[in-house]
Parts: sequence; C-alpha cells; structure tokens
Amino acid sequence: MVEPGMSKFASLAASAQMRDLLREIDEGVARIRFSEGLRRGWEAARAEAGVQLAHYEAALVGARTDLAQLRLATMGRVSAEDPAVLAALDIWKAHRLAQRDWAPLNSRRPVKTVGHPLPQVLTAAHKALTARLCSAGVIAEDDVATLKDPRALTAVRAVLEAKLPAPMRAGLLIWLFANRPLFATHSEQLGRVLARHHLVVSGFEPSGTLLISRQLAGDAQASLALNNEDPEPWLYAYCETMAAAIDPTLDMIRGVQAGKLPQ
Repeated sequence: MVEPGMSKFASLAASAQMRDLLREIDEGVARIRFSEGLRRGWEAARAEAGVQLAHYEAALVGARTDLAQLRLATMGRVSAEDPAVLAALDIWKAHRLAQRDWAPLNSRRPVKTVGHPLPQVLTAAHKALTARLCSAGVIAEDDVATLKDPRALTAVRAVLEAKLPAPMRAGLLIWLFANRPLFATHSEQLGRVLARHHLVVSGFEPSGTLLISRQLAGDAQASLALNNEDPEPWLYAYCETMAAAIDPTLDMIRGVQAGKLPQ
C-alpha cells in the first residue's frame, strides 16, 4: 500500500489558507470546551451528539431517519423496524463503543481511563456496524471485524502518529478508510468513528460533541472531494466543514442545557 508522504501534508498545513482555517477551528473548539452548557451537562451533550452524528452519518449512506424517532430508539422507547433507523442505530452503537476510552470532561476526582489498543477499537466498532447485517445473512461472517490486509494498519498508525494538526489527521483517517478500505464493508463509516475518537483522545476536542458530519451531510462538494485520489481537496473540505460545525454544535449544547432538543 503506497500512501502520500506526510511531508506533502506538512507543507499543506503551513500554507496561509490552511493556517487561517486551522486557527478558526482551534478558536472554535476552545469555545466549545469552555461553553457554559458543558460545565455540568457534558454527559447529556455528548450523548445527544452521538445521536445526531448517527442521524447525519446514516444520511451520508442514504439512510434517512427522523431525528426524534432515532433518539427514542437509542433509549429503547420505540421499537426499531425501519431499515434506515436500524442502520443509524448500528452507527450510534459504534460511536458508543469507541467512547469507552474517553475521559470524563469535568470531574471533581481524578479518573483513570485505560485506552484500548487500536486493533481492538477498530474490531469492536466494526462488529457494531455489521453484526446485525451478519446475523441476517447480508454480510459474510468472515468479513466482520477482519482486516482485508493486516498491513493496512501501518498506514493508519502513520496518520495517527503524524506531526500534523489534529483536524488534518482526522481528515486523513477518513480519506484513508474510504479510499483504501480496511474492511470489506463499512470501512468509510469506521473511518468517521475513528476520526471522532482520535479528536477526543488526542485532547484536541475532548468533549466529543463537534457535529462535523452534520455539515458533511449537506455538502455535495465534500463528498466528491473524498473520492479524489489526491487527499488535499478533501482535507480542505473537511477542515472547512469542521469550522462550519462550531456554531451548530454550540447551539446543540445550549439546547441540551435548556432541555430543548431538535426534532
């Protein structure tokens, strides 16, 4: 597997346009981290973000859901029979599993979190995405949580360890999973789960509430850029959507604080 060298992306990160964009993201993420609604309501806001991301990420693969219905389904208050809702629930479960490694955002006592190794994070999330379809015979059992090429992890680790700004690392993860699938199915979605997970555990966006996929779901140009063999257009598009997600995320946090959730 031959991937673009990291030196190319270091040059991109140093460009004036990307520097301005990354500065905007840094400032926005700080606004989220210290927002009033996360002081005591971070758990509820993180939970709501997981529901909304599942809703929007399901839409990215053509599974349209009603947000209010999906929220109730995640709480077990309605039976889920609609295939689109079931697909969104699979995504929600994958995000929830990755969340096991996340530290509490605000805690009066020190909390020790034990991070799981990368292969374990990937296989657990992939099982969540595919177990239901495997049980129904849609996906072969051998394709569940089984890497197409074990060497592919080398490229993933290279991105995770690259000396690049966190938003660019996250964007590269999604591009890599979409264009060099690690698994026979659901690789791109797994990339979105891992990208969010990396932004949290790296400390860049520790709240886990940033609604990046909300912006991606309505951006046709970003979808086209993701399928480009050159990752550069996608990285610009991804960072632009990350910056655009700041205000909607703050609105969501304020809504959770006020007990007013979008329908």
